[in-house]
Amino acid sequence: MSWGQTTVVRGIVTEDNTARPVSFAKVYFMGTQVGTTTDTSGYFSLKIPDKSLLYDTLVISFLGFNTERRAVTKGIEQEFTIQLKSSLFLEMDEVTVVAGENVAWRYMRKIIENKPKNNPNNLSSYSSNEYSKIRFDLNNFTDNIKKNIILKPFDYIWDNTQKTEDGISYLPTLLTEKATDHYYVGNPRDEKHIIVGEKSTGLAGPNLVKFTDDLYLTPNIYENYLTILGKSFPSPLNDNYKSNYKFYIMDSLYVNGRMTYKIRFRPKFERDLAFTGEMSFDSASYAITEINLRFDIQANVNFVRSYYISQFYSEVEPNHWMLTESQVLGDFTVIENSSDLTGFFGRKKSIFSNYKINQEIDQALLKGVEIVTYSDSAHNQSEDFWQSKRTTEFSEEEKKLIDVTQRVLDDPAFKFRKNLFYSIGTGYIPLNGIQIGNVYTFYSYNQVEFSRVKFGLRTDPNNKFPVHFDGYLAYGTRDNEWKYRTGTFSNLTPKHKATRIGASYQYDIEQLGRSFNQIALDHIVGSLTQIGSSNSRNYVHQFEAFFEKEIAVGLIGRVTYFNRKITPTLGNTFGRWNDNGGITLEDNYITTGFNATLKFSYLYKEIKGTFYDKKDFFREARKYPDVAVSYEFVDKATFKSDYGYQKIRLNIHQRVNAKKLGYFNYSIEGGQTIGTVPHISLDIPFGNQLIFNDAAAFNLMRFMEFGADQYIALHFDHHFDGLLLDRIPLINKLKWRTYVFGKSFIGNLSAKNDQETYLFPAGIQAMNNAYVEVGFGIENILKIASMDFTWRLTPGVGEYYTFLVKPSFKLSF
Repeated sequence: MSWGQTTVVRGIVTEDNTARPVSFAKVYFMGTQVGTTTDTSGYFSLKIPDKSLLYDTLVISFLGFNTERRAVTKGIEQEFTIQLKSSLFLEMDEVTVVAGENVAWRYMRKIIENKPKNNPNNLSSYSSNEYSKIRFDLNNFTDNIKKNIILKPFDYIWDNTQKTEDGISYLPTLLTEKATDHYYVGNPRDEKHIIVGEKSTGLAGPNLVKFTDDLYLTPNIYENYLTILGKSFPSPLNDNYKSNYKFYIMDSLYVNGRMTYKIRFRPKFERDLAFTGEMSFDSASYAITEINLRFDIQANVNFVRSYYISQFYSEVEPNHWMLTESQVLGDFTVIENSSDLTGFFGRKKSIFSNYKINQEIDQALLKGVEIVTYSDSAHNQSEDFWQSKRTTEFSEEEKKLIDVTQRVLDDPAFKFRKNLFYSIGTGYIPLNGIQIGNVYTFYSYNQVEFSRVKFGLRTDPNNKFPVHFDGYLAYGTRDNEWKYRTGTFSNLTPKHKATRIGASYQYDIEQLGRSFNQIALDHIVGSLTQIGSSNSRNYVHQFEAFFEKEIAVGLIGRVTYFNRKITPTLGNTFGRWNDNGGITLEDNYITTGFNATLKFSYLYKEIKGTFYDKKDFFREARKYPDVAVSYEFVDKATFKSDYGYQKIRLNIHQRVNAKKLGYFNYSIEGGQTIGTVPHISLDIPFGNQLIFNDAAAFNLMRFMEFGADQYIALHFDHHFDGLLLDRIPLINKLKWRTYVFGKSFIGNLSAKNDQETYLFPAGIQAMNNAYVEVGFGIENILKIASMDFTWRLTPGVGEYYTFLVKPSFKLSF
C-alpha cells in the first residue's frame, strides 16, 4: 500500500530465546530523533515524511540486549518481527534434566552452603580503598528540548552532544568522583566508610547530586535481599532461591587454570520484583567470580526503563574472593509511556583495591557511631590527589563538561532561572542574602479573619553566617487584628555536632488538634481545600527560647522555656466553675514553663529537637525505630501561670522492610497530662478537615473533636507495592500498588478534667473509649497520587463522616 511521501513502519519486539515481548524498547530511525518505545505487548508504530528520512535504517535497542537494525524502504508501509538477543548472556544449550531435577540446582545448593565462608561480612576484618566515578547524561533528546524556554539561552551546552554507536544522542550533565577508605570488623560487628575525597561538577541541581548518593550503593550479593531505589529485590543467592528464580546451567570454562561455571537466572514470575542475569562461580570454593543483574520497566519501579549491575570478584588472598570492580548503568525516564524518549543515563564505575584481610584495624578509625564520615580535606583535595586515584583519564567530553559547567554558573540567565525554580519549589524569593516568603501564605482565607494578607522575610538558610532571622506581619480583614512573628537562632558549633540557641516572639492564630504534617495554616491551598468550620481557632501570644544539643549523630536534646497566652477568637470567652457554683468567664489563659525533649533517630544527620518534625515521619526503612520522649512542666506558683500541670509523651515509629511483602509503617504514641487543666492543655488527637489525606492524623475526625488526659495512639499501614495488582492482567500495566491501614486513639479523661473545673467549648467531647479508622488505598497512580478509602468505626457527636476518599501526592520509585 503506497503512502506517497510518508514511510510507515510497525511491528513487535520480543526476546529471541523466550518470545516474551520486550516492553519500552527504543525504536527510532537512524540519523533522526524520530522514535518511540514499544508498549507492554512489545508493539510499536512509527510514521515519518520521506524528506526527513536521512538513512533507510530502523534501530531497535534496549539495555541488556544487542541492538538490532532493519532496512526500511521509503514510501511504503512495512511490518517487522524483531527478536532481541541478550548482551549479558551466552546462548543456552539444551539442558538435560536428570531424575527430575534442574542441573543448576545442584550447584546452587553448593553455593548456598558456602555462603558463610564466601560472604565478606563473615570475615574477622578487612579494609580496602575505592575510587568511583559517577556520570549522568541526558539522552534521547530532540530538537524540541533545545527550543525550550528554560534551556534556549544556553545553546552552547549542546556543543558537547555525543552519540553512541547506535546513534543515540546524549549530553553529559553531571560528573562526580569519590575516593573512600573502607574498614570492617566482624565481631563485634562494626564498619566505617571514610570519604577522603569527593567533588562534583555539572549542570544538575542538588537533588540530583544527592540522588547519586542514594542510588548507587554497592549491594552485597551474598545477602538474602538487596535494597535498590528503596525496593527489596531477592538476591539470586537467597537461601530460598527456588522460590524466587528459575536457574539454568549455561557453560563452563577454565579461568587461570580453575574450572568456572556459569548459571543464568530469571524471575520465577514475570512481574516479580526480581533480577534477570547470570553469574559465574569458582568450582573449588563456590565463590562468585562475576555476576550480572538486570531489571527493567516491568519490575514496578518508577522512572526506570532498565537498570544493570555488574560485579567482578578476584581472589585477593588464598580462599578470599573480594569485590574488585562494580559497574552500574541505569536508564531513567520521566514519562515511561511517552513517545518522547528523553531521559537520563546514570552510570557508576567503582574500583576496589589494597585489600587487607583479617588484619587488625586501628580502633581510632572506627570511633563514633556514624558509618559514613568525611575527612576534613574531602572537599579540598588537589588535582595531584585525584590523578593518583583515577584508573583512567577523563575523556574529552568529561573535560568539556567541566568548562561548560563554569560558563553556565556564571551566566546571568542561569542565575535567574535557578532563583525562579527555587522560589516555585520553596515559596521563598532569594534577594541578596535574604528571602521573601513564604509567598504561598501571602494571601489566604478563613472564617475567623476572612481575607488574610501577609508579608515575610528570612535570612538565607544556606548562609554560612551562624546567626539567622525570620519574621512576618499579617492582617485579617474580619477581626482587624495584626499578627506577627520575629525569631532568631544561632548554630554555635557549625563544624561539629550542632549546638543551637534561639528565641521567637509571636502573635497569631493556631488550630488545636491540627497535625504537624499538614501544610501551613495560612497556606493558600489550605484555604481552598478545608472541609468544615475553622471557628475553633485561638489567638496565641507566645515567647519561646530554646537550647538544642546534638549529643551524637541521630541523638539530640532540647530544652525550651515558654510563656503562652491563649485567647478565643470571634469574641468568645473561656468558662470555668467558681467557688460559688457559678461560671466565671475568662478572656484568656496564661501558661509559663519549660519543655525538655530527647530524640533518637539512628544515624539521621538532619534530626531536629522538636517532639514532632515532618521530616522525621516515616522516612526510609531504618535499622532501629525512631524514639522521642518529652516532659513539660508548668507550675502555678513558680511561673505565675493560671494553672499548673505536667505532661509526659513518648513516641516510637519506624518503617520496616518486609522484603517481598513490601514494607510497613507503625507508630505508637502514649502520653499523660497530670493536673487539672482546661481543654487547651488536654491531649487532643490530630484531626484533619482538609480534602487531602494526612498520614499523621485521623482523617475522618474533626479538629478538636475529642479530649483526653491519658492516651495511646496507634498507627499501622502495610504497603504491598505491586505484590497483588501485578498479578492481574491489564491492571498490572498501570503499576498501581495497594496498601491497608488502621488507626486508633485509645484515651481516657479523668473526672476532674471532664468539666468539673473548666468548661468545654461546643464541639469537643470527653474521650473515654477507642476511636478507630480503617481502610485501604491505591498508590502510584500516575506515579504521584494515592487514594485512601477510609471508614470511621467510632460514632461521634454532631456532623461527621463515616466514609471518605482522600487523595495525597508523593513522588517515589
